[in-house]
Amino acid sequence: AQAKNKYLPQGKGIWMWVLLAHAMIHGAAVFVSTLMIGIALIEVITHAIIDHLKNSGKLGSGSKGYMVDQSLHVGLKFLYVVVIFTLHYFALLDVGHEH
Repeated sequence: AQAKNKYLPQGKGIWMWVLLAHAMIHGAAVFVSTLMIGIALIEVITHAIIDHLKNSGKLGSGSKGYMVDQSLHVGLKFLYVVVIFTLHYFALLDVGHEH
């Protein structure tokens, strides 16, 4: 976890690659769960941004930063569920197609 932090010695020179790999693992899990590449790509990007903000201290320090970080990650997963159900709902209604 420390290697993905550019502000720590363990992350020197490698933090961006470690952070990207970490975010891609989460994106892969979202893809396997949803089979939706768009949502998986959103997960990779947002996960990397959130973790970088946490590492920089912009989400708060200590346990507050951790709680904000986790709340954002979980909140996005909830948003993915809402989007997926909304897409499926409108697909079932066949909205926009004339018969």
